[in-house]
Amino acid sequence: IEGLESKALEKAKAQVGDNEVLVEGVMDSQLTNKKFDQKEKAKAKTVKLTATVSYDVGFYNKDDIKTFATDYAQDDIPDDYVIKDEKSEFDLKNLETDEKSGSTSANLIMKAAYAPVLKLDSLPEEVKGKSIGAVEEIVKELNGVKNITVEYKRQLPLLPKILPMNAKNISILVREE
Repeated sequence: IEGLESKALEKAKAQVGDNEVLVEGVMDSQLTNKKFDQKEKAKAKTVKLTATVSYDVGFYNKDDIKTFATDYAQDDIPDDYVIKDEKSEFDLKNLETDEKSGSTSANLIMKAAYAPVLKLDSLPEEVKGKSIGAVEEIVKELNGVKNITVEYKRQLPLLPKILPMNAKNISILVREE
């Protein structure tokens, strides 16, 4: 039966959708349609059993877990922060099913990374023609900004360092830590 369990798990893994995760291990198994080749109380050297083995496995939707994690941490995370999927991990461990109640419990392990939502569309217009100091003050007021570096492609040596007067000539690059 143990060899069948691993085959059933492999088959279940093949059916997992792009946004689903297979819960580790088998939740439950049942032996049904039992047929013996010998009658009960008959004397025999061997008895052959033919039966159907059914395995119950669990799947969970990644979006559901992400929503749960976001709702759970809602009071601890500022409103203008969002979860970063590529840096976050969610997993269910120690899955247990109570036979009497039919309820299932598990431990949810969350490593959730959040980052601020930076609204940068209007920033070039806001900083055009300003000095480096003024630009740094404006940008550092944005929630979640730690550091700012202003680079010039063309700077005339004797002129003061100010940003271009045309917002189209200002580009903004954001790097996450």
